[in-house]
Amino acid sequence: MQQDALNSDPGDDARSDTPTKTAHPLSCDQCRQRKVRCDRGIPCGPCSRRREQCVYPTSAKPRAKRQRALVSDGYESKIDHLSVKLDKVLASIENLESSFGQIDTSAPSTRTNLAENTPLSLAGSALLHKTPVEDHSGSELQRDAVLATQAAFATKFAQKAVDSSHLLQVSPDVRPCLDALRDELKERGPGHGDPKPPETRGISAGASQHHFTLPPIQLAMAAIHKLKGRFKSSRLRFCWCMEIDVGQFVDYFFTVYSGTPSLADLIIVHCGLHNLLVPYGNQQKDKTSQDNIKSQAALCQQNLESILANLPFSIPSTYDFALALLMATTYFVQRCSMSQAWSYLAAAAQICLTLGYHREVPSKPEKKQERQRRVRLFWLVYIMDKLLALRLNRPSLLRDRDITVSYESYGETAVDSSLPIAPKWIKMGMLYGRIYDEIFSPGALLQPSTPRETRARELAVELDCLFDSKDPVEESFMEELPEHPDDLLPRLVKRADRISHLAIITLIYRSIQPSSNTGSAFCNECLSSAKQCLEEHKEAFSLLQDAEPSTVELYVQWQVVNA
Repeated sequence: MQQDALNSDPGDDARSDTPTKTAHPLSCDQCRQRKVRCDRGIPCGPCSRRREQCVYPTSAKPRAKRQRALVSDGYESKIDHLSVKLDKVLASIENLESSFGQIDTSAPSTRTNLAENTPLSLAGSALLHKTPVEDHSGSELQRDAVLATQAAFATKFAQKAVDSSHLLQVSPDVRPCLDALRDELKERGPGHGDPKPPETRGISAGASQHHFTLPPIQLAMAAIHKLKGRFKSSRLRFCWCMEIDVGQFVDYFFTVYSGTPSLADLIIVHCGLHNLLVPYGNQQKDKTSQDNIKSQAALCQQNLESILANLPFSIPSTYDFALALLMATTYFVQRCSMSQAWSYLAAAAQICLTLGYHREVPSKPEKKQERQRRVRLFWLVYIMDKLLALRLNRPSLLRDRDITVSYESYGETAVDSSLPIAPKWIKMGMLYGRIYDEIFSPGALLQPSTPRETRARELAVELDCLFDSKDPVEESFMEELPEHPDDLLPRLVKRADRISHLAIITLIYRSIQPSSNTGSAFCNECLSSAKQCLEEHKEAFSLLQDAEPSTVELYVQWQVVNA
């Protein structure tokens, strides 16, 4: 026994009191609940020390059998799904492109390489999904509230004059014409003459690119060479964009046709091509060539309106965008959409102020050509601002007291520039701004009538003197207009300029109250200038009797804006 005692392990007694170990795969419920380490004995150590009942789960939850990911099968189904979606997107894009109503030309044309209906992609824009309206003949008046209001007022005034007993001899055709005009005004807008809101094109939310079809490059270059060449046409030069010279336009032209344009480049080129192709097509003697060129001009107009309709709210303050917005302003003025023109002009004026174009000293050093373009752009924005502000009875965007850049020394322009800026026109713009501020502004209307009438007469005299003054730049331009003695354009331009002047003079005298014993709503000076203006209109229409429709359209556009 002693030997057994000696051979026995002294730790056996201690181990006899410890829990029996087991190979249980899971910890007991109590240890897992308390989140302590379990030695998996029966009972386990923690439960023995706490004298708790040690309970193990009856069976372990079977582990899911691991399976290797089938990359080929899983991703193949996703790729197929994406492929189907892409096919649908491409099909919808093709339908959208076909819905643009691209004008097919019946004339045979060899459009190869870059010239073959050049597609243009513009990243970051949205695709249009509504076909632009091609017929603008009945939509321009209803787009502008000012024109609609003035047309309605003129119709009512003429109707009262015809119904008056003072007019004993009235042509029998006058009343039917007035009735037809009044009915036309009611049909053009809802609410008896109120203009309809301008149509906006819808935008596809998921689209990311614009696709435009440009005119053939051979056709565009032929028109540019006609404008810039040795035997350049005076009509093309007169209809060309005043905002940009031909050499500068060619740089934008090749940028767009190279396929890497910005939004500003697109607006500039489409405005320029539209203004160039319309008179260039009218000069063609072949009817097929005329239709072909006019269809390309309509294509430029369609693209331009699509781009302008989707301009972002935030526009970079750069020279290119200021120029593009000014050209867009001129486009809408020609379309008689004064309210839209004012919106784009306001953006252009804001960019000019941001860049400091109104200051004599530039914010950074600039070359001579850069200064010429900068000053030219600013004064064009200034002239358009004063003209439209007076036309719309609004305060001007650019105030004279904020402008320090000089116009006295500005007479140098590029060699191939279309229309130079005469200092006389800038002075006219300044007078237009004073006419609104001193006669028609809300503050001026609150003042007594006597000093207001005195200022009106002074402004009328000052405007007459300025109109009759000679300007070397203006005279040089007028001397270059005639091509041959039978050309109506020089005579028409001079007469239209005088009509515009008489219309402004009539507007000034309109603010003067008539004498109490006349029984008229207008003073004698107002009636006299209005009669002179109508006589000039009659002379102009006598010149237009045998003129081409394009010449008549040009005259009407000019007078709607200025008269």
